[in-house]
Amino acid sequence: MKNLVKRLSAAVVLLAAFHITGFAQAGRYDRPEINRYTTIIEHYYSRILEDTVVVSISVPRSWYENPDATYPVAYMLHGYNETHIEWIEWAGSESVLSELNDAGEVQEMILVCPDAGGPKVNEVQNGYYNMEGRPYEDFFFNELMPWVEAKYRIRSQKCWRAVTGNSMGGGGTAGYALHHPELFNVAYPMSAWVSEKGHNSIIDPADRSVNMMRLKKANIANDCIDYVRKANRGQREAISQVHWVVDCGNDDFLLRQDIEFYNMMRDRKIPCELIIRDGTHRWNYWHDSAYNFFRVCQLYFGN
Repeated sequence: MKNLVKRLSAAVVLLAAFHITGFAQAGRYDRPEINRYTTIIEHYYSRILEDTVVVSISVPRSWYENPDATYPVAYMLHGYNETHIEWIEWAGSESVLSELNDAGEVQEMILVCPDAGGPKVNEVQNGYYNMEGRPYEDFFFNELMPWVEAKYRIRSQKCWRAVTGNSMGGGGTAGYALHHPELFNVAYPMSAWVSEKGHNSIIDPADRSVNMMRLKKANIANDCIDYVRKANRGQREAISQVHWVVDCGNDDFLLRQDIEFYNMMRDRKIPCELIIRDGTHRWNYWHDSAYNFFRVCQLYFGN
Protein backbone atom coordinates (compact mmCIF):
# COMPACT_ATOMS: atom_id res chain seq x y z
CA MET A 1 0.00 0.00 0.00
CA LYS A 2 3.00 2.32 0.29
CA ASN A 3 3.12 2.77 -3.49
CA LEU A 4 -0.58 3.60 -3.39
CA VAL A 5 0.00 6.31 -0.78
CA LYS A 6 2.79 7.83 -2.84
CA ARG A 7 0.81 7.79 -6.07
CA LEU A 8 -2.36 9.07 -4.46
CA SER A 9 -0.40 11.85 -2.78
CA ALA A 10 0.79 12.94 -6.20
CA ALA A 11 -2.76 12.65 -7.51
CA VAL A 12 -4.08 14.88 -4.73
CA VAL A 13 -1.53 17.53 -5.67
CA LEU A 14 -2.74 17.34 -9.26
CA LEU A 15 -6.34 17.60 -8.12
CA ALA A 16 -5.61 20.68 -6.06
CA ALA A 17 -4.38 22.41 -9.20
CA PHE A 18 -7.13 21.10 -11.47
CA HIS A 19 -9.43 23.67 -13.04
CA ILE A 20 -13.00 23.10 -11.84
CA THR A 21 -14.76 26.29 -12.90
CA GLY A 22 -16.96 24.17 -15.17
CA PHE A 23 -19.22 23.50 -12.19
CA ALA A 24 -22.38 25.49 -11.80
CA GLN A 25 -23.30 26.70 -8.33
CA ALA A 26 -25.24 23.50 -7.66
CA GLY A 27 -22.17 21.44 -8.55
CA ARG A 28 -23.07 20.18 -12.03
CA TYR A 29 -20.31 19.20 -14.40
CA ASP A 30 -20.97 20.91 -17.72
CA ARG A 31 -17.51 21.57 -19.12
CA PRO A 32 -17.14 20.64 -22.81
CA GLU A 33 -14.62 17.81 -23.15
CA ILE A 34 -13.48 15.43 -25.84
CA ASN A 35 -15.24 12.22 -24.87
CA ARG A 36 -14.15 8.84 -26.16
CA TYR A 37 -17.07 7.10 -24.42
CA THR A 38 -20.68 6.50 -25.45
CA THR A 39 -23.54 6.25 -22.97
CA ILE A 40 -26.00 3.44 -23.57
CA ILE A 41 -29.26 3.63 -21.60
CA GLU A 42 -30.64 0.18 -20.86
CA HIS A 43 -34.07 -0.65 -19.45
CA TYR A 44 -33.66 -3.98 -17.71
CA TYR A 45 -36.72 -5.82 -16.46
CA SER A 46 -35.94 -7.50 -13.15
CA ARG A 47 -37.94 -10.56 -12.19
CA ILE A 48 -36.61 -10.22 -8.65
CA LEU A 49 -37.86 -6.65 -8.28
CA GLU A 50 -40.82 -7.14 -10.64
CA ASP A 51 -39.90 -3.78 -12.08
CA THR A 52 -37.76 -2.17 -14.78
CA VAL A 53 -34.40 -0.71 -13.73
CA VAL A 54 -32.69 1.94 -15.86
CA VAL A 55 -28.92 1.51 -16.23
CA SER A 56 -26.40 3.88 -17.82
CA ILE A 57 -23.51 1.99 -19.37
CA SER A 58 -20.47 3.84 -20.71
CA VAL A 59 -18.44 2.04 -23.36
CA PRO A 60 -15.29 3.20 -25.18
CA ARG A 61 -15.24 3.57 -28.96
CA SER A 62 -13.11 0.46 -29.23
CA TRP A 63 -16.02 -1.58 -27.89
CA TYR A 64 -17.73 -0.99 -31.25
CA GLU A 65 -14.57 -1.17 -33.34
CA ASN A 66 -13.19 -4.43 -31.94
CA PRO A 67 -15.92 -7.02 -31.27
CA ASP A 68 -13.39 -9.36 -29.67
CA ALA A 69 -12.15 -6.90 -27.06
CA THR A 70 -12.99 -7.42 -23.39
CA TYR A 71 -12.85 -4.81 -20.64
CA PRO A 72 -12.52 -4.23 -16.90
CA VAL A 73 -15.61 -2.82 -15.21
CA ALA A 74 -16.30 -0.12 -12.66
CA TYR A 75 -19.70 -0.07 -10.99
CA MET A 76 -20.57 3.50 -9.98
CA LEU A 77 -23.39 3.88 -7.46
CA HIS A 78 -25.29 7.15 -7.13
CA GLY A 79 -26.50 8.85 -3.97
CA TYR A 80 -29.86 9.25 -2.29
CA ASN A 81 -32.63 10.78 -4.45
CA GLU A 82 -30.38 10.58 -7.52
CA THR A 83 -30.46 8.40 -10.64
CA HIS A 84 -28.35 6.35 -13.02
CA ILE A 85 -27.18 9.38 -15.00
CA GLU A 86 -25.67 11.44 -12.18
CA TRP A 87 -22.14 10.08 -12.45
CA ILE A 88 -22.07 11.05 -16.11
CA GLU A 89 -23.91 14.37 -16.05
CA TRP A 90 -22.87 15.70 -12.65
CA ALA A 91 -19.43 14.19 -12.15
CA GLY A 92 -18.30 13.94 -15.76
CA SER A 93 -17.03 10.41 -15.19
CA GLU A 94 -16.74 9.70 -18.92
CA SER A 95 -14.71 12.85 -19.52
CA VAL A 96 -12.46 12.13 -16.53
CA LEU A 97 -11.80 8.62 -17.81
CA SER A 98 -11.29 9.89 -21.38
CA GLU A 99 -8.70 12.38 -20.15
CA LEU A 100 -6.83 9.68 -18.22
CA ASN A 101 -7.06 7.29 -21.20
CA ASP A 102 -5.65 9.94 -23.55
CA ALA A 103 -2.81 10.64 -21.12
CA GLY A 104 -1.96 6.95 -21.01
CA GLU A 105 -2.50 6.83 -17.24
CA VAL A 106 -5.49 4.47 -17.16
CA GLN A 107 -6.72 1.75 -19.47
CA GLU A 108 -10.16 1.76 -21.06
CA MET A 109 -12.95 0.24 -19.02
CA ILE A 110 -16.72 0.00 -18.95
CA LEU A 111 -18.73 2.00 -16.43
CA VAL A 112 -22.04 0.64 -15.12
CA CYS A 113 -24.37 3.04 -13.29
CA PRO A 114 -27.71 1.48 -12.25
CA ASP A 115 -30.75 3.26 -10.87
CA ALA A 116 -31.31 2.63 -7.17
CA GLY A 117 -33.93 5.25 -6.42
CA GLY A 118 -34.69 8.70 -7.71
CA PRO A 119 -35.81 12.16 -6.59
CA LYS A 120 -39.45 11.21 -6.00
CA VAL A 121 -38.57 9.57 -2.71
CA ASN A 122 -42.18 9.18 -1.54
CA GLU A 123 -43.03 7.26 -4.71
CA VAL A 124 -39.81 5.34 -5.40
CA GLN A 125 -37.76 3.44 -2.83
CA ASN A 126 -34.09 4.39 -2.61
CA GLY A 127 -31.31 2.10 -1.45
CA TYR A 128 -28.87 -0.65 -2.40
CA TYR A 129 -29.76 -3.23 0.26
CA ASN A 130 -32.62 -5.67 0.43
CA MET A 131 -35.62 -4.10 2.08
CA GLU A 132 -39.29 -4.79 2.44
CA GLY A 133 -40.87 -4.94 -0.99
CA ARG A 134 -37.56 -4.32 -2.79
CA PRO A 135 -34.72 -6.91 -2.62
CA TYR A 136 -32.30 -4.66 -4.51
CA GLU A 137 -29.08 -6.35 -3.42
CA ASP A 138 -30.38 -9.69 -4.68
CA PHE A 139 -31.18 -8.02 -8.00
CA PHE A 140 -27.74 -6.44 -8.25
CA PHE A 141 -25.76 -9.64 -7.77
CA ASN A 142 -28.11 -12.25 -9.21
CA GLU A 143 -29.46 -10.40 -12.23
CA LEU A 144 -27.66 -7.15 -13.06
CA MET A 145 -24.03 -8.28 -12.82
CA PRO A 146 -24.40 -11.54 -14.79
CA TRP A 147 -26.46 -9.84 -17.51
CA VAL A 148 -24.36 -6.73 -18.02
CA GLU A 149 -21.02 -8.56 -17.85
CA ALA A 150 -22.11 -11.06 -20.49
CA LYS A 151 -23.69 -8.55 -22.85
CA TYR A 152 -20.89 -5.97 -22.68
CA ARG A 153 -17.90 -8.34 -22.89
CA ILE A 154 -16.69 -7.53 -19.40
CA ARG A 155 -13.87 -9.53 -17.86
CA SER A 156 -15.72 -11.34 -15.13
CA GLN A 157 -12.78 -12.19 -12.88
CA LYS A 158 -12.54 -10.39 -9.52
CA CYS A 159 -9.22 -8.80 -10.50
CA TRP A 160 -10.94 -6.73 -13.22
CA ARG A 161 -13.90 -5.46 -11.17
CA ALA A 162 -14.20 -2.30 -9.06
CA VAL A 163 -17.00 -0.49 -7.25
CA THR A 164 -17.38 3.09 -6.11
CA GLY A 165 -20.18 5.44 -5.15
CA ASN A 166 -21.03 8.67 -3.40
CA SER A 167 -23.10 9.21 -0.25
CA MET A 168 -25.79 6.49 -0.23
CA GLY A 169 -23.84 4.91 -3.08
CA GLY A 170 -20.68 5.11 -0.98
CA GLY A 171 -22.46 3.10 1.68
CA GLY A 172 -23.60 0.68 -0.99
CA THR A 173 -20.00 0.42 -2.18
CA ALA A 174 -18.75 -0.48 1.29
CA GLY A 175 -21.63 -2.85 1.96
CA TYR A 176 -21.34 -4.69 -1.35
CA ALA A 177 -17.57 -5.17 -1.01
CA LEU A 178 -18.01 -6.36 2.59
CA HIS A 179 -20.76 -8.80 1.65
CA HIS A 180 -19.03 -10.02 -1.52
CA PRO A 181 -15.27 -9.48 -1.22
CA GLU A 182 -14.76 -12.40 -3.61
CA LEU A 183 -16.20 -10.25 -6.41
CA PHE A 184 -14.38 -6.91 -6.10
CA ASN A 185 -10.73 -5.99 -6.47
CA VAL A 186 -11.19 -2.30 -5.61
CA ALA A 187 -13.74 -0.66 -3.29
CA TYR A 188 -13.63 3.14 -3.20
CA PRO A 189 -16.44 4.60 -1.02
CA MET A 190 -16.77 8.38 -1.37
CA SER A 191 -18.43 10.51 1.33
CA ALA A 192 -20.03 7.26 2.35
CA TRP A 193 -23.19 6.78 4.39
CA VAL A 194 -21.92 3.66 6.16
CA SER A 195 -23.84 3.84 9.45
CA GLU A 196 -27.17 5.02 10.81
CA LYS A 197 -26.39 4.50 14.49
CA GLY A 198 -25.56 7.63 16.45
CA HIS A 199 -24.21 9.49 13.43
CA ASN A 200 -25.25 12.27 11.12
CA SER A 201 -27.51 10.82 8.47
CA ILE A 202 -28.92 11.75 5.09
CA ILE A 203 -32.34 10.88 6.49
CA ASP A 204 -34.42 13.71 7.91
CA PRO A 205 -35.49 12.53 11.41
CA ALA A 206 -38.86 14.18 10.88
CA ASP A 207 -39.55 12.10 7.77
CA ARG A 208 -41.59 9.09 8.86
CA SER A 209 -42.76 8.05 5.38
CA VAL A 210 -42.96 4.36 4.55
CA ASN A 211 -40.11 4.47 2.04
CA MET A 212 -37.85 6.38 4.41
CA MET A 213 -38.48 4.01 7.28
CA ARG A 214 -37.73 1.03 5.06
CA LEU A 215 -34.47 2.64 3.93
CA LYS A 216 -33.47 3.46 7.50
CA LYS A 217 -34.25 -0.07 8.68
CA ALA A 218 -32.18 -1.56 5.84
CA ASN A 219 -29.21 0.69 6.60
CA ILE A 220 -29.31 -0.20 10.29
CA ALA A 221 -29.42 -3.91 9.41
CA ASN A 222 -26.45 -3.45 7.05
CA ASP A 223 -24.37 -1.09 9.18
CA CYS A 224 -20.87 -1.30 7.68
CA ILE A 225 -19.02 -0.37 10.87
CA ASP A 226 -20.87 -3.06 12.81
CA TYR A 227 -20.21 -5.57 10.04
CA VAL A 228 -16.45 -5.04 10.27
CA ARG A 229 -16.55 -5.06 14.08
CA LYS A 230 -18.33 -8.44 14.15
CA ALA A 231 -16.50 -10.05 11.22
CA ASN A 232 -14.90 -13.39 12.04
CA ARG A 233 -11.38 -14.34 11.03
CA GLY A 234 -12.39 -15.83 7.69
CA GLN A 235 -14.48 -12.80 6.80
CA ARG A 236 -11.66 -10.43 7.75
CA GLU A 237 -9.21 -12.36 5.60
CA ALA A 238 -11.59 -12.19 2.62
CA ILE A 239 -12.28 -8.47 3.11
CA SER A 240 -8.52 -7.89 3.22
CA GLN A 241 -8.29 -9.17 -0.36
CA VAL A 242 -10.11 -6.03 -1.54
CA HIS A 243 -8.11 -2.84 -2.10
CA TRP A 244 -9.93 -0.30 0.07
CA VAL A 245 -9.79 3.49 -0.21
CA VAL A 246 -12.19 5.74 1.71
CA ASP A 247 -12.43 9.31 0.37
CA CYS A 248 -14.30 12.15 2.14
CA GLY A 249 -14.17 15.95 2.30
CA ASN A 250 -13.01 17.70 5.46
CA ASP A 251 -16.30 19.63 5.66
CA ASP A 252 -18.56 16.72 4.76
CA PHE A 253 -21.23 15.91 7.33
CA LEU A 254 -20.49 12.20 6.90
CA LEU A 255 -16.77 12.55 7.64
CA ARG A 256 -17.08 11.34 11.24
CA GLN A 257 -18.61 8.00 10.30
CA ASP A 258 -16.17 7.51 7.43
CA ILE A 259 -13.27 8.00 9.83
CA GLU A 260 -14.90 5.55 12.24
CA PHE A 261 -15.27 2.99 9.45
CA TYR A 262 -11.62 3.46 8.49
CA ASN A 263 -10.51 3.11 12.13
CA MET A 264 -12.56 -0.05 12.54
CA MET A 265 -10.97 -1.53 9.43
CA ARG A 266 -7.52 -0.73 10.74
CA ASP A 267 -8.41 -2.04 14.20
CA ARG A 268 -9.40 -5.36 12.61
CA LYS A 269 -6.10 -5.45 10.68
CA ILE A 270 -7.82 -4.93 7.31
CA PRO A 271 -5.68 -2.76 4.99
CA CYS A 272 -7.51 0.46 4.16
CA GLU A 273 -6.46 3.94 3.04
CA LEU A 274 -8.19 7.19 3.94
CA ILE A 275 -8.15 10.35 1.81
CA ILE A 276 -9.43 13.60 3.31
CA ARG A 277 -9.33 16.63 1.02
CA ASP A 278 -10.78 20.10 1.21
CA GLY A 279 -14.43 19.82 0.26
CA THR A 280 -17.97 19.03 1.21
CA HIS A 281 -20.88 16.83 0.11
CA ARG A 282 -21.02 17.99 -3.52
CA TRP A 283 -20.48 16.69 -7.02
CA ASN A 284 -17.40 18.81 -7.62
CA TYR A 285 -15.70 16.89 -4.81
CA TRP A 286 -16.71 13.53 -6.31
CA HIS A 287 -15.65 14.66 -9.77
CA ASP A 288 -12.13 15.18 -8.45
CA SER A 289 -12.32 11.90 -6.51
CA ALA A 290 -13.08 10.10 -9.77
CA TYR A 291 -9.52 10.82 -10.93
CA ASN A 292 -8.15 9.04 -7.87
CA PHE A 293 -10.62 6.19 -8.21
CA PHE A 294 -9.65 5.42 -11.81
CA ARG A 295 -5.96 5.65 -10.94
CA VAL A 296 -6.46 3.18 -8.10
CA CYS A 297 -8.25 0.85 -10.53
CA GLN A 298 -5.24 1.07 -12.84
CA LEU A 299 -2.90 0.19 -9.98
CA TYR A 300 -4.71 -3.00 -9.12
CA PHE A 301 -6.63 -4.22 -12.18
CA GLY A 302 -5.27 -7.58 -13.23
CA ASN A 303 -3.49 -8.19 -9.93
